[in-house]
Amino acid sequence: MEELRKKLQHQVHSTHKSIGELTINRKYVILNLSRSETKFGPSIKCRLSDTGINVNSEGKSRSSKNEEKIPGTFYVYLPKSVSLSDEEIESFNNTEDDNMHLIYRGNTPKKKFLIDFM
Repeated sequence: MEELRKKLQHQVHSTHKSIGELTINRKYVILNLSRSETKFGPSIKCRLSDTGINVNSEGKSRSSKNEEKIPGTFYVYLPKSVSLSDEEIESFNNTEDDNMHLIYRGNTPKKKFLIDFM
């Protein structure tokens, strides 16, 4: 019964967001990566945590202390233009370093997501 409770609790707290729902110029810690089959084909799924830190184009902090963070962790699917091998995903997930961040920079005029990795 305890395992079922943990599984349900995890599902309730693990939400999915579109990259476009992220705050522009906010740093999100990449916790892990996985390959996932979607109705649109194979995709890279990224588990993120909100740092609450907004950054400029050079990656330097420009946050106020009153920034509201997204609680817990959540998932986003990376654009199809992002391609990683299984070995690269495994290597990333096996490191203890949590210094890799995703920063959503907005959209191009053709509505493609602009993303930086730092």
